[in-house]
Amino acid sequence: MRAKLLVLFVLMAALDAGGKIVQRDPAGLVRIRQLEQRVGLRFRVRTARSGNNLDVFRGSSRHLIAGNDLYAEYPGEQRDRFKYSPTFAFLFTPLAFMPWGLALFAWHLVNALTLFYALTRVLKGRAADFAIAIVLLEVWRSMQNAQSNALVAATIVLAFVAFEQRKILRAASWIGLGAAIKVFPLAAGVFALPGRKRWQRSGLVGLVTAACAVAIALPLLVTTPTLLLRQYRSWFALEQTDARAYMQSAMGLLHLVP
Repeated sequence: MRAKLLVLFVLMAALDAGGKIVQRDPAGLVRIRQLEQRVGLRFRVRTARSGNNLDVFRGSSRHLIAGNDLYAEYPGEQRDRFKYSPTFAFLFTPLAFMPWGLALFAWHLVNALTLFYALTRVLKGRAADFAIAIVLLEVWRSMQNAQSNALVAATIVLAFVAFEQRKILRAASWIGLGAAIKVFPLAAGVFALPGRKRWQRSGLVGLVTAACAVAIALPLLVTTPTLLLRQYRSWFALEQTDARAYMQSAMGLLHLVP
């Protein structure tokens, strides 16, 4: 059962990446239309530019290395602005210089297989298989938008597993890695609270702080301290702006209440 689920995850990644490659290839679209005429069928193929999140992520790595503002608008390259940390831009560098289709396939696999692995670590036997089957459709939906949700979830689960095994350094590393993508994995620190003495909790805080500090400083491998500080200032300014943009949310509705 698990082997079949693993194959299914890989096939999902391949199908989504393949479909988006075709969408971005005018010649490929022409061949599909020709095939339609031959077999008498009609396939629904969207011609709009796809994989925008991947374009944003790949562009962020190039901008970081070039010393450009990660959080500025680049309408000639992408439709949205980059909103992740400079560390995420650094970690995405290997995929930024791969061929586009290969990078998308690799990104899908990183997300899906990391979550797959995390669930097999926290659960055993049929329970793990059942959990993997439950998240299958959500992983598929995340792939369609090239999102990082599965990877973020995996870091939280793996942090929990490390805490249960009393491997505090490993848990702190997973929290630091997850927080470099999105802030939510910082909440995984609560897994260490039950059954821990006060001095142990203090040590955990120190390790998580150190892991986050290392993650924050990682982009220094490709940029200067001055430029990195500017990137973080720009990121914080963007986050403050987004925090006030409630849009169509529960907070937005509350904001409209007189």
